[in-house]
Amino acid sequence: VMVQALNSSLERKFLPMRISNAQQVAIGIDQIAIAGQQLQLLDKQLVTSTTIAGFDQPQQGVQWAGNGDLLSYDSHTVSVWRENTLLAQYKLEPDVAINCVEWHPDSKVIAICRDGRLLFWQVGETIPILFSTELTDIAAIRWSPNGRRFITWDREPSSTFLRLWQRGESEPNLLALDAPITGAAFLSDNELTTWGGDGSVSRWSVTGSPIAIYRDAGITLAARGQALSNDGKRLLVYYIGGKATLWNIESGDKIATLDSHQNTILAAAWHGDFLVTASADQTVRLWDGTTGELITVLAGHTGAVLGLHWLENGQLLSYGQINADDGDDALRIWQVLDDKNEPICWGLWDDGIPKCQAQSQSIRGYQGNFTLIRWLDNDTFIATDLNGITGRHELMRNESSGNEQDGSYMSATIPQAENEHWRQVVLNFTGTEALTYIGGRDGQLWHLDGSTWRKDASVDGPILTAFWLEPNWLVIDHDGTARRLNASGEQRQSIETQMARITDAQLHNETVAIAGADDDGAIIRAWNLASGTLSFELRDKQSRVVDAVRWNETGSQLLATTRDPGMVTLWAVDDKQALWSFAQPTANTPKAEFSSDEEYVAVAINRKFYLLNAVDGDLLWTEAKHKNTIAGIQWSI
Repeated sequence: VMVQALNSSLERKFLPMRISNAQQVAIGIDQIAIAGQQLQLLDKQLVTSTTIAGFDQPQQGVQWAGNGDLLSYDSHTVSVWRENTLLAQYKLEPDVAINCVEWHPDSKVIAICRDGRLLFWQVGETIPILFSTELTDIAAIRWSPNGRRFITWDREPSSTFLRLWQRGESEPNLLALDAPITGAAFLSDNELTTWGGDGSVSRWSVTGSPIAIYRDAGITLAARGQALSNDGKRLLVYYIGGKATLWNIESGDKIATLDSHQNTILAAAWHGDFLVTASADQTVRLWDGTTGELITVLAGHTGAVLGLHWLENGQLLSYGQINADDGDDALRIWQVLDDKNEPICWGLWDDGIPKCQAQSQSIRGYQGNFTLIRWLDNDTFIATDLNGITGRHELMRNESSGNEQDGSYMSATIPQAENEHWRQVVLNFTGTEALTYIGGRDGQLWHLDGSTWRKDASVDGPILTAFWLEPNWLVIDHDGTARRLNASGEQRQSIETQMARITDAQLHNETVAIAGADDDGAIIRAWNLASGTLSFELRDKQSRVVDAVRWNETGSQLLATTRDPGMVTLWAVDDKQALWSFAQPTANTPKAEFSSDEEYVAVAINRKFYLLNAVDGDLLWTEAKHKNTIAGIQWSI
């Protein structure tokens, strides 16, 4: 059974990254910073990456300043970076640990919490200013938007008060809470909120006067965080356990309870009237921020989702925690909204699966593993299987006009050979011409007439293999002869390849590269089809046979894959030299494809995926998320 799913995933990009907590990730104006053994700086589309190395200890966290400077810190050192260069650094005594750090809004001062002390470090100065010493361990510090005030609260889990400081004054105003504090934030220069272990959220003026309390009587678990809408009129409060409450901040009325996540909500972010939440249940959920209606679920992360950030053009960036089973997770980009700022996927089926991700049509009749499934356009695809069953399927918008048994599609399948299946089927790029054959015998040409495959000419065998090289067929016989046939089966050209085995052929302009082996081992031979002369040959002395080849756009390079060992090699055609090779111990043939801009090479070997720099073959990153062997790779355009 083949299943066709419309908009089966809103995910557009992902980049594996080892992240343990939200403090390790900071998103700036143009870049993403990730702390760890090194600092990784990425552009927001996850295309380019810069690494800063040489740290004595792993970096525990990162923060961007408003001016584009970046701070990173470990347990004893705070470093400030400007344009990837170290600008300033402050080191604490070896026996003192950093509890928290926070940029001042002016991008010039950093607050540092340590062993009951609060320091203000003017970036570039040797010694920070000691602001206060008579404090217990501080859990966090938050500045007001104008930088004139800040708040601190203690690491002690049972603490029930918040310190509200006026910069320049040595004594804080203490705000007494009804329950242990779990977090606080400024709503504006004049107001702030605190949330606590009883699930309540309190709104205060900066003078310390209470304004309102938001409490959902049905929720008694601790509040985990909050998110204020862009217009400042709605407040989302999310809790341990997975629930969240949406409030009208001025009236104090509850708009809705958001009850869909299966585990604690860890982050939330607004985009106009839409709202996304991230959870330890490994999902991101999109909500209508005016009603609290659940719109869709974004599934793909393999660990807890720690953070969210809206990008341009309706895209959402999410990042997740390391999964204990596979040791990795990723930054992911989702196309959540369309060009009209409306959700692409709206609504869920009764079982909770997003409607745009559920099976929409199934097509039966195939009997073996698929050897090809390729979309021709938004409504048409072609498919072949190992038993030679071939179909061209056009999906119908009007279900009543489709096949009564299988649903809304129209199919055209090639009739089978007498008493047995065609074992090999080769299609042209549009799925309207086909060559079928049984290895070692004659073949048959076909063309698609409406919804029926019609026979054309037969092709003399014994056929070893065949390829479509626009606008002709290339048929390889057992003796190594390569024949070019037109759509009517007429022979246009014959080439004596002198190859004992042929595995692949790829055309670039008038030059065809044929991969395989001769008596001396693995080889690629290329012929100019206009003249019928040999253009060049490339011999791989490390392998027994070249399994596949790919031209680059200009025809100056060839990407070749071999097995035993599994290897990808980039050849310079003019110099007849290998530029680089990437090998892994496997008996299987790697899959390899140039990216559309030819800056990268994607490689799949067994269940693992690798991304290489096309210039030098350096490994940029790898992942092993697939549960089965990867059958193919296709870059987006």
